[in-house]
Amino acid sequence: MVHAETVWPMDIRQLRYFVAVVELGSFSGAARHLSVAQPALSRHVRALEETLGVTLVRRDTQGARPTEAGERLLHQASAILRQFDMVPEVVGRGGGVVTGRVVVGLPTSVNAVLARPLIRAWRERLPAVELHVIESLSGFLQEWVAAGRLDICLLYDPRPERTIDIESMICEELFLVGAPVDDGHGLDEVPLKTLEHVPLAMPGATHALRRHVDRVSLENGVRPNVVVEIDSLGTMKMITELDGYFTVLPRGPVYEEIQAGRMAARRLTAPLVTRTVSLATSAVRGRTRACEEVKRLLVETAERLVDEGVWRGASVSRQTT
Repeated sequence: MVHAETVWPMDIRQLRYFVAVVELGSFSGAARHLSVAQPALSRHVRALEETLGVTLVRRDTQGARPTEAGERLLHQASAILRQFDMVPEVVGRGGGVVTGRVVVGLPTSVNAVLARPLIRAWRERLPAVELHVIESLSGFLQEWVAAGRLDICLLYDPRPERTIDIESMICEELFLVGAPVDDGHGLDEVPLKTLEHVPLAMPGATHALRRHVDRVSLENGVRPNVVVEIDSLGTMKMITELDGYFTVLPRGPVYEEIQAGRMAARRLTAPLVTRTVSLATSAVRGRTRACEEVKRLLVETAERLVDEGVWRGASVSRQTT
């Protein structure tokens, strides 16, 4: 008996156009990015909606946003496109120049210390690989790597998920950071209790660093004196250096300011405050050779920064979870 197959009247181009519209947030932006006429782009997205029988994108004053059905399709379409784009590499696997596109996500404080050395190493060792680095909050990065929108990312204290593989990479200490003060004590450490007695500029309550500091403080009966909340590392560093505030950070993001004598960092103790940086890779997007090489380069770069003391107060801790 011959079974008739259902043929879907869509092509890979429709999915690619839809993903571009959602990720760029507008039809005009997607048309420019894809070098296609906007009316043609709109027709393809509309045809995809008609095929599936649902509305995928809504236009409003802020641009184009996915509906609930569009969000679900975005996750699947991103994975499908990734697998489709891998075909040339899979066929040609086995040697030669490493090519492909790799999307890496870095939390803000890690980006400040790791991005430039990683990009330098990439240009030297993997020039034929297209590298896309995204900086965002750890929580957003975990959502994106789980959905297949990132190949690799670094996360703070990630929660286990079926669609990502996680391995602990770096254990970093946290420091009380402020302008240098010559108080005659020359202290390299201060107790956690100190957070009650200095004016703190900290990220908002949803930020991974803030949640971690709040949790450790609560466990130890400490009430940090947070006087201003700032979700910008650059602004937080600026007012800490110039306006008499303090903040809590790993030492890496303020390494250059400390070396220049503009800021000072004192290790938080009693108890010692640490957090784990984990390496997460997508189980949805597939493992290309380019992805594996960038992952190896990222790990080597991070370990070198720790060894050289740039990522001071951190130690390498490799463990798969």
